[in-house]
Amino acid sequence: MKRLIGIAAIIGLVILSGCFDTVDETTINEDGSGTVFNSVDMGKLLTMLSAMGAEEKLKDAEKIMIDTTVFLQDIKDSLGKITDAEKKLLEKGNAHIVLNMKEEKFSISFTVPFAKTSDITAINEALGKSSGKIMQNMVEKIMPEEEKAKNKDDGEDMPAMDSEEGTPGISSYFQTSYDKNKMVKKVNKEMFAKIEDDASLKSLKEMGQMGMAMNMKTVINLPKPAKKVNGKGITLSDDKKKVTIEGTLDDFFEDPSKFEYEIEY
Repeated sequence: MKRLIGIAAIIGLVILSGCFDTVDETTINEDGSGTVFNSVDMGKLLTMLSAMGAEEKLKDAEKIMIDTTVFLQDIKDSLGKITDAEKKLLEKGNAHIVLNMKEEKFSISFTVPFAKTSDITAINEALGKSSGKIMQNMVEKIMPEEEKAKNKDDGEDMPAMDSEEGTPGISSYFQTSYDKNKMVKKVNKEMFAKIEDDASLKSLKEMGQMGMAMNMKTVINLPKPAKKVNGKGITLSDDKKKVTIEGTLDDFFEDPSKFEYEIEY
């Protein structure tokens, strides 16, 4: 179980930095309600750990198989430093983790419904602040009671994963707005000018140079065909209801405007 806790700490760091393969999918209904779905596929992390010589240490962990969902309503009072309003936005959502060491499956996803499009940005910000705490709560829930007691007797604590103490992540380098039938995402040029000071992203860039490519995908499902779509990296479905933007972390460093968009529907 100590290995599991160690893995959970790594997951927390991955979530905070937004690395490896990520999918951010927003689905909007006719009445303006919808769902935010964010997922992080960390299967590459297992390959990286093996390359670092951790394969022998993780040998026993091959027995670990987890596929569980936690409802955020049940843990809303232990999500770290987020406001009551942010807790209210997240309370109808859930987090789902899949971990199968033998099959090299390693992912976590968050699904949160919203009542109006103007809530989308606030939901994503709240998830960014609390994802580490959510992960910690998930580990605590799947840990057997005897292991909890043993760790307590040994004076060991769960790994700290308060994301508000960490780096802001890639999303903070963009400004996103959602109005009625319109959404815009633009680079925060003032922040991006200081990106070299972001130690976490600099480390991720170095990992990318070592062959650990990090893919980022944004999907927006519209309630009706798009009337106007602008953006360098946009792909529009034949029915004009699905907008997809794909790129890598290298793309972000080289030209973040590839992830900008302006959509009217």
